Amino acid sequence: MIQSGNKFFIMRLTKWLNNLIKCCWLTAAVIAGAQVQAQDSSRLTLQQAYDLARQNYPLIKQKSLVQRTAGLNIDNLSKGYLPQLTISGQATYQSAVTSIPISIPGIKIEELSKDQYKLQAEVSQLLYDGGSTMAQKNVQTANAMVQDQQAEVDLYKVKDRINQLYLGILLVDEQLKQTDLVKKDIQLGIQKVEAQVKNGTAFRSSQLALQAELMKDDQRTIELNASRKGLVDVLSLFINRALPSTVQLEKPTVIAAVISEPVVRPELKLFDYQQSLFKVQNQLISAKNRPHTSLFVQGGYGRPGLNMLNNQFDWFYIAGVRLN
Repeated sequence: MIQSGNKFFIMRLTKWLNNLIKCCWLTAAVIAGAQVQAQDSSRLTLQQAYDLARQNYPLIKQKSLVQRTAGLNIDNLSKGYLPQLTISGQATYQSAVTSIPISIPGIKIEELSKDQYKLQAEVSQLLYDGGSTMAQKNVQTANAMVQDQQAEVDLYKVKDRINQLYLGILLVDEQLKQTDLVKKDIQLGIQKVEAQVKNGTAFRSSQLALQAELMKDDQRTIELNASRKGLVDVLSLFINRALPSTVQLEKPTVIAAVISEPVVRPELKLFDYQQSLFKVQNQLISAKNRPHTSLFVQGGYGRPGLNMLNNQFDWFYIAGVRLN
């Protein structure tokens, strides 16, 4: 009995220790994750700012919508080669009808009715459209590329704004460092003048002048910190990420530009896409001036039918080739 009780106690104690160890590991992982996240939010690179601003900008959604719209339009144009069905009907009354002004003994030709009716259906199959459908597809594709590149041009303006904010914060940081150096020099000067005033070799007005300059530098530091906070707040809005006022920005690496490299600007690519669009639009105009050929079958029921001498309701059909 005693041994079984000890075993049960040891098992319970072991299970409790295992749970305690798991809780400690979980707590440590949470703390480490929070520290990593805090470190990530306290530092920022220029490329990260570019990427976050691009993800946050509404034009990114427009780019995907442009591609989807172009795809749907091209699919609709492809359906132009499918057989087309047209159903129509009409009822008319006319002031005069065709008649034969000849009297033949023993033969009576019935006069056509002035009220006439027709219900018909036509099935047509396009054979050749002069390249109009292909030209329209090319126009849709080129237009989508132009709109997509126009969005890239607008995003480039956002990138330029990020540059201004990011480099503006770095400039303020350097100004703060310069102000701190000036303050240290003034503090050293105050200490020297204090000693000289005590020894009677300098006037107290010199010490007061240095203290006034130190107060101006303190005021300058406050202004620079306020300016930095404003720039950081605006940058936070662009990248849709909360940044602390003490965020540290890494200085971008400057790569030496090669003289032989061409200038790469999104506007230049936009001009190329626009030129391509004008070319395919000219091709579309030429295609619309070419002849269109199609097969058709037309059938219906009405009075009169194809036989104009029969004044009764009758079925009829016509099949052939149409050239426009």
